[in-house]
Amino acid sequence: MKTLLSVLIMLTAVSGAVAQEPPAASPAASPAAPDPGTAGDASGGQDAVPEARRPGRAGASVVLCYHHVEDPAKNEYTVTQADLEAQMAWLKKEGYNVVPLEKLVAAYRGQGTLPEKAVAITFDDGWRCANEKALPIFKKHGFPCTLFLYPDMVGPGKHKNSYDEYKAMLADPLVTIGGHSYSHPYLTKDGGKLKGADYTRFLQREYVQSKLQLEKKLGVPIKWLAYPYGLYDEQVARLREEAGYEAAFTVNGAANSALAGPMFLDRYMIMKSDGMKGFVRKVQSLPLELTELDPGNGALVPASRRTFSVKIVQPDVDPRSVQMTIGGKGKSTFDPTTGVARVEAAGNLSAKMHQITVQARDTKLGRFRRQCWFVRVRGAPAAPAVVREKRGKDRGAGTADSGGDEAGDDTSDRTDRGARPDRRPGKDVGGAQGQAPAEGSEEDGER
Repeated sequence: MKTLLSVLIMLTAVSGAVAQEPPAASPAASPAAPDPGTAGDASGGQDAVPEARRPGRAGASVVLCYHHVEDPAKNEYTVTQADLEAQMAWLKKEGYNVVPLEKLVAAYRGQGTLPEKAVAITFDDGWRCANEKALPIFKKHGFPCTLFLYPDMVGPGKHKNSYDEYKAMLADPLVTIGGHSYSHPYLTKDGGKLKGADYTRFLQREYVQSKLQLEKKLGVPIKWLAYPYGLYDEQVARLREEAGYEAAFTVNGAANSALAGPMFLDRYMIMKSDGMKGFVRKVQSLPLELTELDPGNGALVPASRRTFSVKIVQPDVDPRSVQMTIGGKGKSTFDPTTGVARVEAAGNLSAKMHQITVQARDTKLGRFRRQCWFVRVRGAPAAPAVVREKRGKDRGAGTADSGGDEAGDDTSDRTDRGARPDRRPGKDVGGAQGQAPAEGSEEDGER
């Protein structure tokens, strides 16, 4: 079993997979152009629990995800104030439209469109540095920001904020708040030591009670969810719906296409190793328009399943460049007459999360477009790794009970998979502070 540390290191490697382009595949003709009337819920993340199809196109976007701002940045999921300032200044200089999450979500719910070069900014977990070091920079540039919180990270402590402090932040119209579970656990397991009613109560607390708690304490509706560790499956989707969230965010490391569905909106983790070059690559990444994901995003599949498919509806794609992988592996084929790409796994899949990635070169722009989604193979045995608060001594966050190999090693490109809050800011844990992995580190294409 992989340790949590090895998983976090893997996530770090995955997060850097923005720039490389793969070799061209065998020749074929171009796929058909998309039909705006059948846009549906495809974003490289179609909902496993289908939502009503909607006409129109929201517009493409990139959502950024930060975790820590510290000087110096000792942890991979930490950026310095100078780097953050430079990144925000670059967005303004280059004419990016930093939109409130409210507007972005409304567009993907079919209630408007996004401007060109749309970007949204999010900050996960609720570290004090978000208030003291990040928000002043966002406000300086007039950029809205959404903080994703979980109640176990709110309260007294050197690295935490109180509910009163969050209320003060909300007095600024540029600041909004979303939910991030109750204790930041892995929620894509089959229960492990928790069985039956006990496991149901655990899940209800993480998704439903956490939302109610934040709404009660802050006096504002909590409408959006950031999946803890960026992990999700069909069970998580049902809980998300029961709780009444209007949108949910991954950290799959991709831009959102005009066809994205609101329950699987992708984000890019911004990391220490990105530097300005990596930051720019992420912001300038291109989404790939997909429909008919089979299986859907977050689907539970048997280990014996070998073939996975999707329809590419992105115009101006070089058919020779189309590549599809599962966990960074598999035999990829593409039918230009139907626009359907397939990947065949070499053997039975292990019981964990697996990332499916599709990419293709845009013939007009000469750059790669990329999209991805996750499936879970039944049978992951370990219990959820609940983050528990250290008693008596402030560690700035909880400590993970188990970690295990939650999503195995198939994160391919996710990054919170959220940042795991079991270390103080600046405490180097060797990699990502928070996401569990999917499988295979794919360095595929420009995102």
